[in-house]
Order: sequence, then C-alpha cells, then structure tokens
Amino acid sequence: MRELKTGDYQLFLDGLAKRRPDLSASTRNMLMATFRNVLKTARDDGVIDDVPDTPRPKQKDNPRPFFWFAPLVPKEADEYKALLKGEEQLVADKVIVRGIPVAAELYDLILFCVHSFVLPTVSELYALNTAT
Repeated sequence: MRELKTGDYQLFLDGLAKRRPDLSASTRNMLMATFRNVLKTARDDGVIDDVPDTPRPKQKDNPRPFFWFAPLVPKEADEYKALLKGEEQLVADKVIVRGIPVAAELYDLILFCVHSFVLPTVSELYALNTAT
C-alpha cells in the first residue's frame, strides 16, 4: 500500500479498459471513486501518509436529445409543436401501426415524456411502475 504511485493507478485504469471495454463511464467512475475511498481510509488509519493523485479520465459528453422550440427558433421551426401536430394528424387519419391504431393517448404520453425528461425506453418510461 505504501508503494502505490499515480502511475500504478493509471496502469490499473489502462488494464481495466483493455479487459472490459464494454464498461460504461458511470461504472468506471464508481470503481475509481471506490479506489480513492480505499486510499483515503488507508491514509486516515495511518497506513499511508498521502493519497496519490487519482486523475479522472476525460469523458465524452452525451447529452440527451431535445426539441428546438420557440423562442429559441422561429415559431415556424418549432419542432415540439410540429411533433404534437403530427400526432394529432396521425389520430385524425386513423393511422395503424403494427396492427394498433394510433390513439389520442399518445399526445399525453408525449407531453409526459417531454416535460418529465423521461426517455421512451425500456429502462426509463417502460420501467415506471404505478403500484404503490
């Protein structure tokens, strides 16, 4: 423990990236935070004098998609209003998707997703549970 250096930490991260390239950024950050916490505990217990630097790797920003809406763009270019109008048109035209007619409830679903920042995915929207 006393011989750990910042280079050792970097070698650990490089080895981890090679062995498990599928790890998400949040998982890697959790592992690195755990490593730092172990070193801090060792310092607090007097096992080591200093915690070596543990630089955080650069992360690629992955913002969520969004709609351009007025007043950020002209009202004619408002993507959110176009989406809502498109949904209303699908209902009016009685469009059928995969054997199921598009219902007016889609409008409410769009409003909920947009205003709650919930993505319409299995892990977010479809993982919500109404049971109490």
